[in-house]
Order: sequence, then structure tokens, then C-alpha cells
Amino acid sequence: SRLLVQVDLDGAEDYRLAEIDPGTAAVEWIAAEPGVRHEVGVPYSSGSSPYSPDGRFLAYATNARDRTTFDVHLRDLASGATRTVLRAGERVPDDRYLPMLFSADSRHLLVLRLHQNTEHDLFAVDVGTGALNHLSPHDGPAKFMPAAWTADGLYLCTTAGRDHTGLALLRPDGSLRWLHTPAHDVEDAALSADGRRLVWGVNVDGYSHLYRMDLPDGPAVPVAGLPRGVVVQEFGFDGHALRLPGDGRHLVVTVATATAPSEVWVADLDAGTARQVTECGAGSAVTGVEPTVVRFPSTDGLDVGGLLFRPPAASARTPVPAVLIIHGGPEAQSQPMWDPLVQLLVAGGLGVLAPNIRGSSGRGLRYQRLVYRDWGGGDL
Repeated sequence: SRLLVQVDLDGAEDYRLAEIDPGTAAVEWIAAEPGVRHEVGVPYSSGSSPYSPDGRFLAYATNARDRTTFDVHLRDLASGATRTVLRAGERVPDDRYLPMLFSADSRHLLVLRLHQNTEHDLFAVDVGTGALNHLSPHDGPAKFMPAAWTADGLYLCTTAGRDHTGLALLRPDGSLRWLHTPAHDVEDAALSADGRRLVWGVNVDGYSHLYRMDLPDGPAVPVAGLPRGVVVQEFGFDGHALRLPGDGRHLVVTVATATAPSEVWVADLDAGTARQVTECGAGSAVTGVEPTVVRFPSTDGLDVGGLLFRPPAASARTPVPAVLIIHGGPEAQSQPMWDPLVQLLVAGGLGVLAPNIRGSSGRGLRYQRLVYRDWGGGDL
């Protein structure tokens, strides 16, 4: 009955939390200490579910006690009382702990330890007793990105024992049942509200390839009807999360393409069709150019890839100047997403190369970690 919002009042990324009554527009500030950062999942993501299914609790992280760590708080929505359910440095190492989702019976809260972008841990917290269960013991760096929690276990994307993230079910006994292990990264997944259908996305050269599976053991079927582009990202970054309401027939996504601003689409998974439901790019004065995926060897032979935006008039006989655009992060990825600057440069006759340097995501754990302790070294 209320809308949860994160608010950055001054650009300092000290996010405050408020709830808005959609009927009256009344605003209730629930975590608004000045100079304190509050998160309802992994920063900049949209893949968490901060409310308990029974409607009793809101979970969020805060660095109010220690600016270098995140503790996890639980707010009782009836009384407004807030308590700490996981404190960094107490039973767990000092670090950033972020609530991800509740169990279906609302008795447990799943918390992610975000030590690095390539080093995660998962903990189940009993919201009644505070008991803590470490769900992801492992050796060496590993990603554990949760998607859904059922009585059968936890659906997640993980690199446990792998270089690329795969889709798996983490059973209550701690064993993994692998559901999809492509030679590319599985970035995120979603379970239908009735628990009968699973959808996930695979990153292939920056483009999203979607699949669906009818549980418990149906085949992986490609999702049809959506435009070629970016549909899903790790943790639902940039709003690219998968939403699968009800019986899972309809999938709601934000689709980004290089040639026009992002739009919301609804895919009918049974019919294999999809329809666009927003018109954000209507009236755009720039006609976008689709990039080409390119690969080339680095000085030591390592394969490096990227996206090349080529003006229509450019060719081997009529070469044009080129602009090199390096993504930030540094653990991010150049993907085919609308960038007015890139398209205006191309429209002006310039080529644009957006490489995925060492340290880029989307190419497995080893490649992403090449930038660690060498930022500005091998990547340059």
C-alpha cells in the first residue's frame, strides 16, 4: 500500500529512505539521518525485495554506526520500531552487508556480504532469534547473486567452482544443482510468483540472451519476441531486472538498445511474442547506429573485445577519425545501450570504439579480476 523511495538530497550518495502513500501523496521519512547512507540491496541495483512477504518488515542497510561498513536493520511496519539484525564485525567480519530478500514464510532474511564485486557471501538471518547461518562457504573469490528463495532452496547465479557465473539451485543441505552452465555469464534470474517458472539472462558480448524453464526439470527454452539488446544485468543494475508476476506467463523487462532510449516491454512467454509498452524514444532527433562486436589481441596476446560504432560512410577506402571511449567502474562493461554522445559523434562522421578492457565484467571471474591491484596497468 506504500511506495518505497531512495532519495539523494545533495548528490553525496547519502541515500535516505521514505515511504509514499500513493493515495494521499503523504511522505513518511523512515531513515533520514544526515550524512548517512541507506541501501535496500546492492548499490545502484533494482533486484532486491526489501519487504517481507507477510507485510510486517522492511529490511535495509545503513552505515550510521560506522561509515566504512553496512549493518542490516529491520523496521517493524506496524510500530515503526527498528532493530539491528546483523552488525558488521559481530559474528561476521567488518564489511558491507546488504539485505536481498526474505524467505517465503518471512522467517528468514537473506543477507549478502559484498566484499568485492567478485567476492560475495550469503547469510540467512532468523528474524525472530537473530540466529545466523552461513550459506556459501567457499575457497577463493566467488560470486553469489541470489534470485529467489523457496522451500526447495535458493536459486542463484554463482561462480562456485567456475569462471563464468552459472544458474544453480542451492539446496538446504548446501549442495548445488546446476540448471544452466553456458560458456558465458548468467547475470540474473527471476522466479514466477507461483514458483513454477524460472527466467534468466546470459551475457553474450554484452547482449542479453534470455531463457525460461518450467520447474522442476523442464528444458531451457529461449525467450522470443524481444529486441536484441540489454535486458538483464547483475543484481538488476540500471533497472535491468526481470519481473515475472503471477503464473509467469508474462515477463516485464526494460530493454536497452544502442539505437534508441530504453523502453519497457512485456513478453508473452507462452506465445513467444512481445510488445513495447512505453514510448521514451519518440521524437528523437538522432538515428542510432548499431555497433559491431570486435575482438583483437592485446600486447601479450590476451583477447580483448568491445563495440565499434561505424559511420555509414566509413570504409577501408574512406577511413574516418575515431574516438576511444573507456567505460567506468572500473568493473563495468561497454554494452549496446543508448548513448546520445556516441550517436552524435557517429552522426558527425566519427567512429567510436568502446573496448572492454581488462577488469571488465561479463567475461568471467578471471578477466574481471585482472584489474585488481593493477588499475591503470594491464588495462591501459
